[in-house]
Amino acid sequence: MKLFAKGKILGVAARPQYNKNTGESWEKLFLVIQTPKHGGIAGQLEDSEFQLTKAQIDAGTQKRLNDLNGNEVLIEVFMMTNEFKGKTYTSWFLSGDGVPQRLNQLENSNNKLGK
Repeated sequence: MKLFAKGKILGVAARPQYNKNTGESWEKLFLVIQTPKHGGIAGQLEDSEFQLTKAQIDAGTQKRLNDLNGNEVLIEVFMMTNEFKGKTYTSWFLSGDGVPQRLNQLENSNNKLGK
């Protein structure tokens, strides 16, 4: 089963990470999209974040995503869970190459196909 998220791209955010045992530091990159809030009032929005994988970062996906700022897109995502000290944590990631399709491109291709 494939999962998708739909929303307006706000950009790619860098979140600094630090390992206090080793002193190592690095950044995690997240695509931030804005969507209507489920169960909210009309016009109320919420932001969602989806982490980029190392392969996506190495392939230059961050720049391609930033080029789409402000566009309505559909992105394929996947979820990973892990357990730490008796609690379960969920992380959301971009799937595949991480580059979404603009919704207006999808609509245009569907119109050409007569759908």
